[in-house]
Amino acid sequence: MLIVAGDDGVKFRATNLEIGIDKGALADVRSSGIAAIPAMVLKDLASSLPHLGTLELEKSGDTLTVRFPGGKTIIKTISPDDFPTLPYPDESVGTKIT
Repeated sequence: MLIVAGDDGVKFRATNLEIGIDKGALADVRSSGIAAIPAMVLKDLASSLPHLGTLELEKSGDTLTVRFPGGKTIIKTISPDDFPTLPYPDESVGTKIT
């Protein structure tokens, strides 16, 4: 999972090399950055988080600290350069449904 923080919020990008997901979220971004973490780690973390409250993500070196109400966790990141390019559909081929 690639997490990209910038002026337009945070984007979460994932792919299994056949399909890709690029989902944006509103966020108060204090500084731009990119972090890559294994998607299963993020899935497991998300399923254990409280349903209310604010998440704070902070990347330092090769770790991503996730703070949430009642605790925090530190995740070892992988190089964003190792994250594959998302597959985008060929817009010249396809079916239009109106």
